[in-house]
Amino acid sequence: DRMVRGTRHLELLTAGPVVTSGVILGFGAIITFDTSPINWRSSTWLIPVMHTVVALPLATRIITQALQSVSQGQRDAAATLGASPFKTWWTIDIGCSRRALRASAGVSAALSIGEFGATMFLSRQDTQTLPVVLAQLLGRPGDVVQAAGFAVSLIMVVFVAVVVSRA
Repeated sequence: DRMVRGTRHLELLTAGPVVTSGVILGFGAIITFDTSPINWRSSTWLIPVMHTVVALPLATRIITQALQSVSQGQRDAAATLGASPFKTWWTIDIGCSRRALRASAGVSAALSIGEFGATMFLSRQDTQTLPVVLAQLLGRPGDVVQAAGFAVSLIMVVFVAVVVSRA
């Protein structure tokens, strides 16, 4: 089936970050985007892009499994009844994989909130994420500072629990 082959190719294409450390991805981004004309190292959008790169393989795997479970007969029936290719895609493929889309968004958000490797290389004073702030707070001496670190970790846990339970 053409759909199955296409999703397998997509999974293989996006599998790189699964076998690569986040530290290597962040270090690679610093080296790659440090010279002209693509000097993006200090851009604030580089961290969300790296979080997307890290989460993409898992989201792709979840969504492709849902798309593979849609039978070709449903698509053929929609086309026979006069649905356009876009309408068939929207109604059948997206309609049958809505739960998988929500699950992949939840998993991606949870993975992003916990991404630490690439973010440590890419974060600056004005672009810190919760894991970076947590590491800084827990690495400093003092009861008040460490209590703030525990509060940040509680916020992260609650956020991940809410996001995953909604997915």
